[in-house]
Amino acid sequence: MVPAAVRAPVPSGVAEAVAESLGCTADGLRWTPLGRGFSHTARVDVESPANASGMPRRSYFVKWSAEAASPVFEVEALGLRTLARVVGAPVVSVVAASSDPPFLVLDWIEPGGEGASTQRRLGRELARLHRLSSQRGGEPGAAELDGLDGREWPPGRFGFPVDNWLGATVQRNTWSEDWVEFFRHRRLGFQLELLRRRGRADSEFERAVECLLERLDQRIAEPVEPPCALHGDLWAGNYRVDPDGRAWLIDPATYLGRREADLSMTTLFGGFASDFYAGYEEVWPLAPGWRERLELYSLYHLMNHWNLFGEGYRSACLRVARRYA
Repeated sequence: MVPAAVRAPVPSGVAEAVAESLGCTADGLRWTPLGRGFSHTARVDVESPANASGMPRRSYFVKWSAEAASPVFEVEALGLRTLARVVGAPVVSVVAASSDPPFLVLDWIEPGGEGASTQRRLGRELARLHRLSSQRGGEPGAAELDGLDGREWPPGRFGFPVDNWLGATVQRNTWSEDWVEFFRHRRLGFQLELLRRRGRADSEFERAVECLLERLDQRIAEPVEPPCALHGDLWAGNYRVDPDGRAWLIDPATYLGRREADLSMTTLFGGFASDFYAGYEEVWPLAPGWRERLELYSLYHLMNHWNLFGEGYRSACLRVARRYA
């Protein structure tokens, strides 16, 4: 059942700031709570002052936090804008973002159902996003990142201008020229350190991961590909399908990396059909052995889930670490 619309189930400071970003007053907004996870969410309808019936003029998706100040939504907005630098990318549009008070306003995607072509189209569009963002202006529609948000975007580097979040976990993105070193230290090594700090990494698991880290160059050095813009948290809950059956990407943990790392998350929890991968390869074929490498890349996400949600993920983490050690 859809929750009843209310005037402002949010702190007054957030409601007023959101209204200002939309060019109206707080009284001109109707909020429909959608639930909460790591943040609060709502559909917000802007009502036309001239419309006595209160019919909405336009709808938005709003996320906010109860924290006094946080950069999390401004960083998420930067990730979405990075992906959207590829012309025609299937990425929801950012309307406004703030750190104080912390909120994010996105265009509303009216819910629809997946059609026969949804998965193949999503695969094709993701491959196009990856390919064109790796070329950095090399052809029409390619990403031009220089100057975005006033940040430095060194060509040929892996990382992101700022650290961001994978769920509630900080994701380290310091620039690196070497993909293997980046994945070793900023991804697997960082997750292992978090598990150690929380007293979860037993000696059996530590040995397996440390052995894998030593051999990582033998596992993922090939294929040599340029960094491209990754969604970073690409599971089925992070896209929305509109009434036309087109999927739109949301909730990224964006960085510049190798594309197989992005595809790895699609294999963990279902929701991506064979048509998705077929569509992807129509646009940018993957190198031989890619399916084997995806499970190794998925270890990063499995370790993050262990850090976030507990011991239920230990056995999967140990199995993958042992396989590639």
